[in-house]
Amino acid sequence: KVAKTGQKQIIFEDPTTALLHLLKKQPDAAKHKDIDGRTPLHWAICIGAPLEVMAALLEVWPHAAKEKDRYKYTPLHLACCCGASLEVTSLMLKKWLSFKENRTKS
Repeated sequence: KVAKTGQKQIIFEDPTTALLHLLKKQPDAAKHKDIDGRTPLHWAICIGAPLEVMAALLEVWPHAAKEKDRYKYTPLHLACCCGASLEVTSLMLKKWLSFKENRTKS
């Protein structure tokens, strides 16, 4: 639900819905990095955000899966060490492997 007050909009939604709305309006927000080089995907994994959030972040910026923070951690690393669900870890692994440079020759 959105209430318009003048030219501003106030969103009265849960955080997941608000984030999904933001990504639709400003997909480049997924590319923002903090002082340690962490993207919203890094943070979503660390705080245990719903799978829907990870999928939306990857949809607007697939390369987020291979972004490293200043400690050289990718979202996949964080999914493994932060105790992410099997579904989230699997999503990160599949996206990681979708990049040719992350697969070995068989």
